[in-house]
Amino acid sequence: MHSDSFDPVDSFTTPQSLARAVIVRRSEYVRPHKIRVKIGTWNVAACSGTDDDLARWFVDGEGIDKHFAPLDLSCNPAVTHDLNASNEHDIESFRLVGGNDIGLYVVGLQEVVKLNKVKEYMNRAVNINNSQAGKWQATLEAAMPPGYQIVMSEQMTGLLLMIYASSEVARTITNVSTKQVDTGHLGYFGNKGAVTSRLVLGEATRIVFVNSHLASGAGSSYLDRRCCDIDQVLAKTKFEPVIHAGVSENKGEMIGDEDFVFWFGDLNFRLDGLPGDDIRRLLTLHTRGEYCDWAPLLRSNLLSIRENRVLIPKLQYPIPIILQRIQVKILPLSKRL
Repeated sequence: MHSDSFDPVDSFTTPQSLARAVIVRRSEYVRPHKIRVKIGTWNVAACSGTDDDLARWFVDGEGIDKHFAPLDLSCNPAVTHDLNASNEHDIESFRLVGGNDIGLYVVGLQEVVKLNKVKEYMNRAVNINNSQAGKWQATLEAAMPPGYQIVMSEQMTGLLLMIYASSEVARTITNVSTKQVDTGHLGYFGNKGAVTSRLVLGEATRIVFVNSHLASGAGSSYLDRRCCDIDQVLAKTKFEPVIHAGVSENKGEMIGDEDFVFWFGDLNFRLDGLPGDDIRRLLTLHTRGEYCDWAPLLRSNLLSIRENRVLIPKLQYPIPIILQRIQVKILPLSKRL
């Protein structure tokens, strides 16, 4: 809930002040409702055929690793478990179901196009190609239950954000505003940054979804760059003013003015303070089902360490929350860890 105050003397002198007064007192007339939101994010690395897996890992929710989930999956009605599985720890026996009871499906993808040459960067900057967005939209629409309606879809070079709503929820959505912030080379090529969308549910609840791809690289300078990327996204994202009953608010909103914000994507924050060999050993044990204590790794995650510095609202859940493991192979991990 917003705690915005208003002056009772001039509260009703303008349409805008009346609208603000109504919002401030909305707890007196708004009945709370629950909505289920399913969010998935994936850096597809411009690999062909990755769209074919969308139904499996996102809509059908196959391959949940319960050891990465901070919440008890057995108490989550959205999670099913194959009781006939030979191994209770088998990740293939768990599934985070979707179905018609999902109010919003939200997908944030990174690197949907390949940009590895200066010429390709220039071509993408000058000639906007939305063919990738169309391909992913068609795949998602085919995978979802019937009746879902597109709320928004926007591609900024390699970043793609898509939001779909059930027919019941779609009727309550207004004031959709989507903004791009490019933090890549010269702030122009769209290879890093964020696509952010704000929507209003039931004329009362404001929700923001941020799909971001931050600067990569190990070392303190790259860490500073990631923090700078976040600062830019926060500073430059300004949504269109909300309109209620034909009355527009005086100014647009920023990230932080909403009721709920979901920030996801390829954040590129690394593990710090643990020897690479120890990290590789823990991950190898995990792939064999022999280790599930992630506390040492989470304590070394630079996103948790730097969350106050980059001004992100304090993390409400341990990270990562849920890891989807699709096409897992045991590969030698690079020294970048």
